[in-house]
Amino acid sequence: VNFEVLRLDLVGGINDYAFDGCTNVKEVTFGDQITSIGINAFRNCPVAELIIPDGVTSIGGGAFSNCSALKTVTIPNSVTEVRESAFRGCSALTRVSIGTGVTALGSNSFVDCPVLTDIKCAATTPPKVNKIYTFNYLFDSNVEGRTIKVPKASVESYRTASIWSEYASEIVGF
Repeated sequence: VNFEVLRLDLVGGINDYAFDGCTNVKEVTFGDQITSIGINAFRNCPVAELIIPDGVTSIGGGAFSNCSALKTVTIPNSVTEVRESAFRGCSALTRVSIGTGVTALGSNSFVDCPVLTDIKCAATTPPKVNKIYTFNYLFDSNVEGRTIKVPKASVESYRTASIWSEYASEIVGF
């Protein structure tokens, strides 16, 4: 693919490895008919701008891994599952907003994102972290100044939930 801007007005989903390694893709806009994004669909693309529409229900493993120019991600309320390593290695990623519908996050979803300091998870119940690796994390350890904002009434449940408890001191209510 030799496009800088991709406008995908497909029905259904984006296949596994669909745009893997497309080094020219800098912006992706999804049509409202897309419901899923496959495994490694945009891996290694220099995507800087990403708008995931309401209607997408799942984001595949490694879907946006190593998108080194990606700075912010908003995962809409319609998404229920983000698979393992979905945004791993997004070295410019500073802000993530996770919608209310997310019930499961894959392990290492946001690992190797060294400047990710602003995380908001709107789900009232901490999303379950699917453990598939020997070492299961959500975020890098010891990132200076990171806060994980969760609904005020859910702070304690996040601080004690499996994997989330690793980041208990960074969890605050909104």
